[in-house]
Amino acid sequence: MSKKLHAQHNEKVCQLLLANGECNDWVVTTAFYASLHYVQHEIFPFNDGNREYLNFDNYYNSAKFIGKRPSRHQVTADLVDEHLPDCEDSYRFLYENCMTARYHRYIIPETISNKAIYHLNNIKGALLK
Repeated sequence: MSKKLHAQHNEKVCQLLLANGECNDWVVTTAFYASLHYVQHEIFPFNDGNREYLNFDNYYNSAKFIGKRPSRHQVTADLVDEHLPDCEDSYRFLYENCMTARYHRYIIPETISNKAIYHLNNIKGALLK
């Protein structure tokens, strides 16, 4: 499945959960994962010096990260900062709130789930592909 199709699938689930109104933690989580796949689709492929990276896995498993292994999420956030600066704040919001929803506190207010949708739409609006 392509990154874009995966993003669209996650976004569809996000919209269904939002309409349900009962699982704000999963609204935030699916909004984040939709954004992750949208930005990875937008960024790849890209050239970094003499090397072309075809996809995220190709980049993450490259010699660039031998000896140090930041999380896949951190690497994606760094790529967003570098390649999609207009998406940086929205991506960080979604990432931080997803981590809160998944690992710290699953009770998420509706205001946060609505902001998650706003930030997902902001990211989508900034993309060219």
